[in-house]
Amino acid sequence: MLQKIRMKKTLFLAAFIFLIQTTFAQNAIKFKVNYAELYATYDFIEKISDNYPENAFKAEFLKSKYNTDEYKVLIRQFDTLKIDYMYHFEQYPPTLKSGLASRSLIEKNLIDCETVKAFKSKSFGVIPNEELARLSKIIESFVPVYNELIFKPNKENFENHLSSINKALAGDKVSEIYSEVMKFYGASWDKDISFNVIAYPTIGKSGIGARAFLNISVIRFPLNFKSYDMLFSVMLHEIFHIGYDSQPMELKNDLKNWFSNTPSKNSQYAFLLLNEVLATALGNGYAYEQLNGKADPEDWYYTRYVNLMAKEIYPVVRKYLSQGKTIDEDFISAYVKIYDSRFSDWNNELDTILSYRAILSDRTDDVRYFRRNYPYTFHKLILPVSLNGLEEIKKQPLTKIIIIADQHKEKLGLIKNNFKEVKDIKFDPKKEFVEVADLADKTKLIIINKHTSSVEVLMESAFKDRKIKSINLNM
Repeated sequence: MLQKIRMKKTLFLAAFIFLIQTTFAQNAIKFKVNYAELYATYDFIEKISDNYPENAFKAEFLKSKYNTDEYKVLIRQFDTLKIDYMYHFEQYPPTLKSGLASRSLIEKNLIDCETVKAFKSKSFGVIPNEELARLSKIIESFVPVYNELIFKPNKENFENHLSSINKALAGDKVSEIYSEVMKFYGASWDKDISFNVIAYPTIGKSGIGARAFLNISVIRFPLNFKSYDMLFSVMLHEIFHIGYDSQPMELKNDLKNWFSNTPSKNSQYAFLLLNEVLATALGNGYAYEQLNGKADPEDWYYTRYVNLMAKEIYPVVRKYLSQGKTIDEDFISAYVKIYDSRFSDWNNELDTILSYRAILSDRTDDVRYFRRNYPYTFHKLILPVSLNGLEEIKKQPLTKIIIIADQHKEKLGLIKNNFKEVKDIKFDPKKEFVEVADLADKTKLIIINKHTSSVEVLMESAFKDRKIKSINLNM
């Protein structure tokens, strides 16, 4: 009976993939790059805010006539806006389907709308009305600032670039690459939903930047940039993240099971890298090679973990694309085997495992260390440290960090009762310490018991060179 069920499932998946391939053959997606003034202004405000590192936009603003108390107050207000809310699609395996973020909807509306009035009308109800009014006022105030300082001085050059980019996109090559990759992902895209690509200029020494969310890809590029092949590969990299997110739930569940079934102790952290590794191998590897005629000899990604893994798995990815195959269990086995043989030591490097994390803490201030020192791909904050919080964090297939700042004895007891892996460790609640344990779900648990020291002091003391030297690091 089990064999019959598997056969039916295989036939269904084959039919599903054939339908996707047929659909793409008939409805090749076309891309066109546009400019969105309100979004570009919003991005400009982010870059000149106090929360953003030093950059060319901030330098341009600080030396301008607009560097006044009036605009500084607006920037401070922007930094304190409460516009981040989210709900998750619980039927999908954790981390395999992006939740719906209110900020993404707000940014989409900034792209779709030409006036602040239209933006306010379309965004009504997404965030509290008071926050929407404040955000709208700030953006409206900064539109002439952005235009005078950034856009107008570069307008002719930027628009010439847009024209050249769209001419290059008018051919079939980018659409063909996109269709091939979507077959590989086993995903589809509703042709009735437009795919928007938005571009805006950057200044100074910044290179190409890109991100994607919902049905939007945003790219920024310096105005002296000439390599459109590189630009398109970066653009497609981001769009391929949406392809991964759009995989049907059955395939998502298969992915989870394929990784879970492998005996590798590294499989979960390999799994967490998969989305970024595939987007890099497909965008910066395959797309670049198809557009440029040869593979890019330079690094494909700024993070070495993703860069190295993407280059190692690329021959397998390329083979699947050439054969028109969809990602399957054999692919996952090959992927995990590469991770095990070449990169198993990454599971003890904080720069890897803390990029995918869930943090349980009573105080949001204690979380700042992780945001500042470990840029994240997936971050989930759970408040406060409680039985419900422990039950929630156990469900997350991520590195689990629990920070205890009060009621130490009681909370350490809760942890021991909920994680069998640490039940035999003798905690001294009166001492500051950091403990690390390997969990049954193949992730790591980090317990930080703090009294007067900061999280930063405890972490830096426990992990020399940002690496885990041993398990159970009592201080």
